[in-house]
Amino acid sequence: MPEIKPSPGSTHPEQATRAAARPGAAIADNFRRAIAHHQRGQLAQAETLYRETLAQARDHFDALHMLGVIEYQRGRHVAASEIFTQALEPRAIRLKKGVGMPGYVALLRCR
Repeated sequence: MPEIKPSPGSTHPEQATRAAARPGAAIADNFRRAIAHHQRGQLAQAETLYRETLAQARDHFDALHMLGVIEYQRGRHVAASEIFTQALEPRAIRLKKGVGMPGYVALLRCR
């Protein structure tokens, strides 16, 4: 029998217990609900849940990316670009540390 999930904003004791037992479960659940709203075209609800995800996990790449997609869909291209850059920034820093400054500069020249 499939699990019945509560509507957004409601609480379900069993689900809350499972989420507390698994670190990051609440973040993943918020993100899944955001994606579902986004796929249904409910951008305001999706945006709220993406932002809640980011409040719990500041550098959540997928939430940042999808928030940028929403801004793009709304025609706010500058805001979308800024959010995409914010999503990619931590990865660029890790990349720079991994390949060293000369390697990072070489990668930038390949653009």
